[in-house]
Amino acid sequence: MLSGPIAVRNSHGYSLMSFNNGLTTRHFILGTGSRRWLGRLLFDSSLNESGGMSRRLPDRLVGRTTVRLYAFSGGPNAGHIGALVDRPDGMQAFASMHGRRYSDVVTLMALDLAKQTRP
Repeated sequence: MLSGPIAVRNSHGYSLMSFNNGLTTRHFILGTGSRRWLGRLLFDSSLNESGGMSRRLPDRLVGRTTVRLYAFSGGPNAGHIGALVDRPDGMQAFASMHGRRYSDVVTLMALDLAKQTRP
């Protein structure tokens, strides 16, 4: 379980921030980056704490944008539902929150982050 805030920014074009509302199980993570780097951080089991890292859920189509949803079982996103959105510049935006019931929230967060961070 994530025990505190995290912030990552590096030369691979990835930035990630974790926010906590004061309760250890109620935090959310936002990030943007290249498909390769973001995919590695989110889905590579060698970088995370346990196997069976994610399970793909049905995609959502919001307007003309496809949002990919995942349920995570390990790493910083353990117990989270995550949304991943492609940007026109080849980068991606990601949002996750602890608890599967937040699929609507992370969908809107990822869409908004993708829109706000476009070059």
